[in-house]
Amino acid sequence: GIMLKGRNIFIDLAVDRTTASSLAVQRDADGKPLKKMIGKDRRNLYLKNEGRVSSSTESAAAISASAKHGGLWEDLPQSDRAKRERAFADKSTKLRSPLFFINPTRLSIRNLAKHVNEADLKRLVIGALKKALEHKLVTPNDAVAHWRAGGELSHSEVMRRATDPKLVTPVFNEKNTKESI
Repeated sequence: GIMLKGRNIFIDLAVDRTTASSLAVQRDADGKPLKKMIGKDRRNLYLKNEGRVSSSTESAAAISASAKHGGLWEDLPQSDRAKRERAFADKSTKLRSPLFFINPTRLSIRNLAKHVNEADLKRLVIGALKKALEHKLVTPNDAVAHWRAGGELSHSEVMRRATDPKLVTPVFNEKNTKESI
């Protein structure tokens, strides 16, 4: 490391204003932290909005991602919008309770046709995963949110990983699909 007058100097990468404000610790008059640092996101709440269809009022990145995989909220039929709104409201209501959490490896698939069997479903999911990785729908922001929620990496390690494209979007391995998820 770097030494200055016999003392170690620790250096981290610069962060944007919103990240810096989330890392700041509120202190009282004596200088003691008001609340303890938040560690691992054990309930995986950062995944709450995964799978939502973007509206035309959202960011350009969200709109382009939606366009690549099925269209915008405004393009959906009214009945489909109502079903999705109810499902999201139910999920939000459940997640208010600390007893509920989001499983990061379980998929929830609704309105599946009756003729689709397990092999067809597996083929569809693997095809969608390949297409998502090809179209770079996994962004560095998604990866950073995942690593931060894990709570096991330092801020500097998270930022170092975010700059490595191989860690952000791994190469898909069809033999070991869990490795790519």
